[in-house]
Amino acid sequence: SDLTMRRIGIPIWVGALIWIAWAVILAVTVSVVGRMRRNGETPNQYLEIFEVMYRIGSLIFGGGQVVLPMLQTEVVPMWMKKDAFLQGLGL
Repeated sequence: SDLTMRRIGIPIWVGALIWIAWAVILAVTVSVVGRMRRNGETPNQYLEIFEVMYRIGSLIFGGGQVVLPMLQTEVVPMWMKKDAFLQGLGL
């Protein structure tokens, strides 16, 4: 309705389109990287980083303290040592 559009600022169909685009990007990146890992292939490093960060950002609600445990389990074994992660956290 007109009231909803004035309150949100965009038509409902645009909001639905944004939500569908978010869900498609999430599903495609997770499935592509997962399929590559199951087939024994090494995923493109940039695609893998995008998938991890997009998935974490999409599934976690809250501030940095909420994101950190999942980020640590995904990032530390693959891309950096635990000491480097904790030093970055301290900064």
